[in-house]
Amino acid sequence: MAKETPLVLHISEFEPSPAVDSAVRSINGTVEYAHDLQTALGAYIAYMPDIVVVEAPMGSWLGQESLYHLDSIEARPLVILTDRRDLWDTEVVNGVYIRPMDVSGTALIATLTRAIGTHLTW
Repeated sequence: MAKETPLVLHISEFEPSPAVDSAVRSINGTVEYAHDLQTALGAYIAYMPDIVVVEAPMGSWLGQESLYHLDSIEARPLVILTDRRDLWDTEVVNGVYIRPMDVSGTALIATLTRAIGTHLTW
């Protein structure tokens, strides 16, 4: 992996957010998509992405299960997009970034850039 092309694993059981695609392109990254748990976990092991973005709206089985398994292996950094920000105490805890589902493109770019700068070493 080259510093200028981070790999982002985007996990979503629904139509993926176009804001994620746009933000990843803005940081010159590439995206690997996963729409089920087996693909998500397999992609994480096979590709060792630099950042994982999980869309986890309320009631999302894939979001909850992905987060459970990825957290068990301390996969970091994780960016969680959720419609239930009230469930979280803070926006950043140990490499986990919490953002609303309707996050602006600018804010998402800032989050990805911060995660790269804070958690990745080349």
